[in-house]
Amino acid sequence: MVYAHLDDIFKNNKYFDTVQIYRTEILKNNLFPITQNEKFVPEVYVWREIDKKYRVIVVPEILEIVEYLDDGMTKSGKYNIGNNPIGYSYYFNQKAELTHGLKKYVYHGAVQALIKFANRKMEDFPFAIYKNPISLLTEFVFKIILRGKNNGF
Repeated sequence: MVYAHLDDIFKNNKYFDTVQIYRTEILKNNLFPITQNEKFVPEVYVWREIDKKYRVIVVPEILEIVEYLDDGMTKSGKYNIGNNPIGYSYYFNQKAELTHGLKKYVYHGAVQALIKFANRKMEDFPFAIYKNPISLLTEFVFKIILRGKNNGF
């Protein structure tokens, strides 16, 4: 058995699909953020919060066989972002916290765009967003993409 953090497992896209099994107590102490009028926050948000305090045991065996659905999350992910902008803003903010360099500001721009898309104010969130030309450009591009969602992008 190998003990690791999730990011170590997913580094360099070595693994694509995995099954995560957590103790109920750990999940109860790491709940999804509650978002009004939305139904989705990416599960990786909670996995990474848990990953800050715990390591996982890697079991290199097949535990589950699944079939991808035509209308499942993998294929409808871009629509989920437009329908759940606040849930995704938590996820992109978390990615900004875990990232360094220019990518950090790209994620900050995505958070700003998502919050504005949801007609909310940054002051309502615990995020520390650093504005600079990169995050402002990303916010602008992300807004265009989100508007395209309404046109079936």
